[in-house]
Amino acid sequence: MKLVLDFLSLLINRGLDSLLVLILVPTFIATFGIETYGVFSLGLSVVAFFIILVRFGFETHILTSKKEELAQRCRDVFSGKLLLVMVVSPIFVLYAVTFWEAENLPVLFLLYGIVVFEICALSHAFIVLSKSHFLTMIGAFRFVSLALLCTLFIEAIELTTFVVIYVLVFVVCNFLQYCILQKQVGPIIGFNLTQAVGVTEKSKHYFGSKAASLLSDKLFLVACGIFLAPVNFAQIDVTLKVFAFAIMVPTILIGILLSRISNGCADKERYFYIALSTFTGVVMASFISLFNTYIGNYFGIEIERELLLIAIAVILTTVSLTFGELILIPKGMAKENSIAAQVSIVLLVLMLGSLNLLNVEATSSYLISAFIVTKLSEILVKARYVAY
Repeated sequence: MKLVLDFLSLLINRGLDSLLVLILVPTFIATFGIETYGVFSLGLSVVAFFIILVRFGFETHILTSKKEELAQRCRDVFSGKLLLVMVVSPIFVLYAVTFWEAENLPVLFLLYGIVVFEICALSHAFIVLSKSHFLTMIGAFRFVSLALLCTLFIEAIELTTFVVIYVLVFVVCNFLQYCILQKQVGPIIGFNLTQAVGVTEKSKHYFGSKAASLLSDKLFLVACGIFLAPVNFAQIDVTLKVFAFAIMVPTILIGILLSRISNGCADKERYFYIALSTFTGVVMASFISLFNTYIGNYFGIEIERELLLIAIAVILTTVSLTFGELILIPKGMAKENSIAAQVSIVLLVLMLGSLNLLNVEATSSYLISAFIVTKLSEILVKARYVAY
């Protein structure tokens, strides 16, 4: 029962954001136009990319802690996130002024506020504390607030006002997480460079394991934003949003199962967890395959072929996460898991670069196929380490 409650709490706190984006797309396109949606969705992809950088595997560092260690780990993670925000912000500004048109920069810089306040988001600590009901309440508040914004008020406000309110909801929810957690474990806020560097060093391999499944698809979207015009980018962006929602379910489940395995469990139970996580990915992929036509009609975009390819990517990503999070990390092979992520990302960059150099027409099918190849390579590398 606790497994189910923890899963539902994290799904509400994190997964509903992905569902909300899917609800937002048709209304946003109808209100502001597909080209403006392309700009907004690319901005969200860039922000998601930097959020993953700032999280840097710290969630796994928290999940593998004991209750008595949690307060110190939260303080370390807060310092680590703050350090990474200071490091990545100049990179973000350089990217923005180099690749974005001046009239679209306000949207991008406003959305970056979500990244800044990511330092307050320590949601997985509530799982360690067995206080997942706080996540449920905060996640429900965020979902309802944004759902009302996207359905009732979007037609009555300008784009800039919409973005400001959108960002403020995330900022308030992250700050609420921090305030509630501080009451549970004691003072968290502050910055200690030694602690920040230390927790970053400890989490670097955890980051590597998350990077291939989460960071690579954001990097992929950012690269597609460079290859494609906003109108064409909207097509592949919607496809990847379906992927993000589908993979969110097994990702959340695997995070909870990792916490259980790290705290000790029998081999029979561990095998059940591995099978359960893989089965979840297969279920989500089957749903996409069976209803790909209906999904395409819902968004009003021709993406049926792309969705079939994405279903394959969902299964491969789930298998990769299962190998890494539930087999390699508990074996103390986080470094090897990280190597697989690095191979995947390097291969993705090389393939996208080759398409550009060879002047190949960057259709969505070609790009998603390249994405699938990187996921397969990641599994093969991890399987080699699992075999040992």
